[in-house]
Amino acid sequence: MKNQITHLVTIVLSLLFTLQIGAQDISVFQFRQVPNDKVNEFIHRETTYWAEVAQKAVDKGDLITWALFQKVGGYDIPNSSNFLFINTVKDINANMGDMWNAAAVFPDVPASQLSTWEMSTVTSQAFVRINPMVAAANATPDDFNYVKINFWKSSNPAAFVALEQEHWAPFIKAEMAKSGVSQVGWSNAEIINPRGPNVPANSMSFDIYPTLGELLTPKWSEGATFPQEGLAKLQEITESRTEVIYRVVKVVSANN
Repeated sequence: MKNQITHLVTIVLSLLFTLQIGAQDISVFQFRQVPNDKVNEFIHRETTYWAEVAQKAVDKGDLITWALFQKVGGYDIPNSSNFLFINTVKDINANMGDMWNAAAVFPDVPASQLSTWEMSTVTSQAFVRINPMVAAANATPDDFNYVKINFWKSSNPAAFVALEQEHWAPFIKAEMAKSGVSQVGWSNAEIINPRGPNVPANSMSFDIYPTLGELLTPKWSEGATFPQEGLAKLQEITESRTEVIYRVVKVVSANN
């Protein structure tokens, strides 16, 4: 499992949920494909063993957050990832070997019963800088159950993320404070690497909801006034957008 964690050692999104992320924190998003007949065992091992290993690292201050998301639905499912790991470590340059020493946490469990590496395939991995979350004032971590990730491709990702922060963030914050609005959180992020013409996205935004139904049929306040000027500026540099829904399987952080 050491090799597995070496590959996923720098990943985060639950920072969106715990509000601990800093402006310069670098996260790694690792996308995995797990065969259908291995999904239950994969989730069992990750939530039973590796979440506990992550918690030990969080308690020591080496890891900020560890999270596991499962894709809901999708397109071209046989050839796509169905799980997403998100982690952020305190120091991305540190030697992470000791952090992911599962044998130290579970000395009586054989390595063959801990590993999930052999039952999954990494389809892609990205270094990401996430902005702090805008959350509903009355939201709790128990409300953050489903996330729609919008994968954006734009001609200027830094400007795109900044425009979202300037125009969309205050709008959605005000909306979430109103009665009847189902969304409980929002954030965005710039994908630092990889980049290039064949990479389908260079930024992301995150829409967070308590239930799948509320995500699929979002409600706005009566008479909501959308930031049309900002949306027009975003449209000018937008090249493409892809939406993917995830269920939050497990989040480990200092606030758990």
